[in-house]
Amino acid sequence: MLYPFLNKTLLPLLLRRVKNLEGLENLPENRPFIFCVNHLGYLEGIFIKAVMIRHAHRNVYFITKEIYWRFFKKIIGKKATEEWLGMIPRLNVEPAGSLAVAGEYLKKGAIIGIFPEGTRNFDPQFLLKGKTGAARLALRARVPVVPMGYYGPVTRRKRQGVVKFFRSKEKIKIIIGQPIYFDKYYDNEITKQLLDELTRKIMVEIGKLCDKTYPY
Repeated sequence: MLYPFLNKTLLPLLLRRVKNLEGLENLPENRPFIFCVNHLGYLEGIFIKAVMIRHAHRNVYFITKEIYWRFFKKIIGKKATEEWLGMIPRLNVEPAGSLAVAGEYLKKGAIIGIFPEGTRNFDPQFLLKGKTGAARLALRARVPVVPMGYYGPVTRRKRQGVVKFFRSKEKIKIIIGQPIYFDKYYDNEITKQLLDELTRKIMVEIGKLCDKTYPY
């Protein structure tokens, strides 16, 4: 009931802000996947989610900071926060729990979105050191990772994010890269060295798409 309504109301308004969208042909069809994208502020998740729902025809679940999940949970309830907004809390006490929940969604054919930098990055030249959760999840769930580059408003504060969401005329550009398949690693022991290696592969590709360098 919800998505047909959103498809005719909110989605067109959001997609109108995306002035440049490249690489839709790279989205895997008829299978779950993880996409990893650079993190500029509070807005990219909204627009990327709209693009995925419209063009991949599936809901997107983002692993987000627990504080944001709790905020929306108080306002609209746990079910709406998780199913409608697609928010999976990144639990600081038990981070493995977040990946387990994400893995269950992948089993159902969903799309998982991850900001591997872990926090907003305002550096115009360099990506932050990538967290290894995306690589670990991809190996466990045996799904590809789709790197993505996002260009749009940089938002340092929540209020700034709200203002720029409604008033900014800055163009939003999303570039979707080719899927990264880790099939040859599926039977390997998941070690720190392997996770670091695969995370670097993901981050380097993100850097190419968002015009930033990954120095790690």
